[in-house]
Amino acid sequence: MDICVLGPPGFVLGFRLAGIKNVYEIHSEDDLSESIRDILTEKNISIVIMPGDQYERIPKYLKSELESSDKLLLVLGEEGERRIREKTKRVMGVDLWRKE
Repeated sequence: MDICVLGPPGFVLGFRLAGIKNVYEIHSEDDLSESIRDILTEKNISIVIMPGDQYERIPKYLKSELESSDKLLLVLGEEGERRIREKTKRVMGVDLWRKE
């Protein structure tokens, strides 16, 4: 189970320094689409981390594929927590944010 990070150079730098090897630097819309396609075909990647503004720029057809995949998508930003919670519940079958 590998983690990958995609985003602009300033966003991915900290993750790279933390030892994450699957890093996709996004410089253009083409980079974003190509990276998402690569991630969807890579069987070892289970967790995808990206900033919210990059997530919003993903073409709808790729966004739909990514959201319906078995990869846990962590979007950092305003909507990120809600998406993380929903995807975690779907993928893992557990609501980690549930208060008992």
